[in-house]
Amino acid sequence: MATAARGAASFFIALGLGVTAVAQPARPDLVVLELRATAAGVRIGRCNAFEVMVRNVGVATAAPTRLRLTVSRPGSLPAVDSKTVPLAELGPGQQRTLAIGGVFVPEPGAWRIEALADAAQGLAESNEGNNARVLDVATVPALCGS
Repeated sequence: MATAARGAASFFIALGLGVTAVAQPARPDLVVLELRATAAGVRIGRCNAFEVMVRNVGVATAAPTRLRLTVSRPGSLPAVDSKTVPLAELGPGQQRTLAIGGVFVPEPGAWRIEALADAAQGLAESNEGNNARVLDVATVPALCGS
């Protein structure tokens, strides 16, 4: 009986000191590691292609989801173009590079390209705040004859 009382006292002391441990569920965590234009660069008035590298840095498998790429002016909405593509299942530590074509940049100026993994926010992740990467670009009109 003394042992039980001593154990109970220790338990309450531990709670009082904030030492309790609560197990967190194992979750995936999708991170957009890289967003880049393909070798052709960003061209105005044409369809562009981008590569997006996504890694699951979590401890559980990420179910299939979607990745969205948007084009907008910095600090403004709505997007002038948007493409959504499937992102296949990724196990812990796995990464995948997606090629996304047909992205339109309509005119010269400053543009923000954003890649967002788990675009519909359907996955419960260990960190919901690291799913995006932004690429700010400035385009200029092509010179005549080039």
